[in-house]
Amino acid sequence: MPRDAYLSIVQDALERRMELVRLQQGKEVTAGPPSTAQAADGTSLALGDQLFDRFGPDDWGWITTAVEETLTTLDGGTHPFGTEPAQIALAPRARLVLLADWGTGTPRARRIAELAGERLDQVPDIERHIIHLGDVYYCGLPEEYRTRFLNDWPAAQGERITSWNLNGNHDMYSGGNGYFEVISSPSFAQQRGTSCFRLLNEHWQFIALDTAYADNDLHQQQLPWVSSWVLRDGAATPTGPPPRKTILLSHHQLGSALAQPSVGPGIREKTAALRKDGRVHAWFWGHEHRAFIYEPYLDVACPVCLGNGGIPELLSHELTLESAFGWVTGMISKLLAKLRGSVSPPVILYQPPQPDVDANGLKWEKLGFVVVDIDGALGSATYVDEDGMETPIDAFGR
Repeated sequence: MPRDAYLSIVQDALERRMELVRLQQGKEVTAGPPSTAQAADGTSLALGDQLFDRFGPDDWGWITTAVEETLTTLDGGTHPFGTEPAQIALAPRARLVLLADWGTGTPRARRIAELAGERLDQVPDIERHIIHLGDVYYCGLPEEYRTRFLNDWPAAQGERITSWNLNGNHDMYSGGNGYFEVISSPSFAQQRGTSCFRLLNEHWQFIALDTAYADNDLHQQQLPWVSSWVLRDGAATPTGPPPRKTILLSHHQLGSALAQPSVGPGIREKTAALRKDGRVHAWFWGHEHRAFIYEPYLDVACPVCLGNGGIPELLSHELTLESAFGWVTGMISKLLAKLRGSVSPPVILYQPPQPDVDANGLKWEKLGFVVVDIDGALGSATYVDEDGMETPIDAFGR
């Protein structure tokens, strides 16, 4: 899945055109699983063939119109950044389900939502939260939020489950308007329309950062809030360790074993003081559509990438549009990284050992999410894949 704004806009325009074609042909367009054969990402193989057939000269006019319309929104319609961070008290005993890059609406993404809902239903008598770490595809448009996010969200409005949603780069491709509309809605009432928030109790604080409003960086407005929370409320005492453990949540990564040149220096540099002396116990992020538990990295004891919530990442080496585009952007990232100085990437401690293999022998990353449980000063975290297989994240509980 390309991360470039313009390519995502073209993809979105193509998809909307396909829905129009199907309606003109008298075919029903539904949000449910298609009845035809499935491609690796859960989409219809027949629709995929038709999509490529239609991607021809006769469609360039509408593509230009759709792209121009969206670019106009991009050029002058960015939603204002939130002025007040949301903060709520966290119960001494709670479960938090974390998933990232989930907003695709595919059958496999729905399977992740189903499994996440089951994990929440396992503990009906304690406080429960579900937190999405950003990205609704392709461009975070309001209609995409409705069909690929809200329709399948594991926590319905009125349930005793609190919903949260971080900002991602795809959400900002349309100016963030769809994103901020959703986090201002009754289903996300606790978030109060802000993309930076905190959940805390006596022993823990979970701090959500916005790394997408300023792409792959930290918007300046949130820095005083976050610094105060970490340096004041998460600082060590004269007689011992910090009174509460700090867990950071974000869309973009602190580091990447496979794509380190693309990691924004702003995130690393602006959190350096916060991470000093082990003040940040764990950091969960998405963006990269893989699942990795890393060894301790840049003073963070438990860094975890869980960007495989909804996009199946092709692991086999094949020439695709994404790989070609990725090669170009990767070369640019490497050049920029060389100019500003390199930082060693994190070391992978665990990655899912068994990928999916399709009928053509191509290997794909399995989807997954993380479950965090806290009970007083004790905590545990578990990675769950789309087959329901569980892997404990041991470093979280240390």
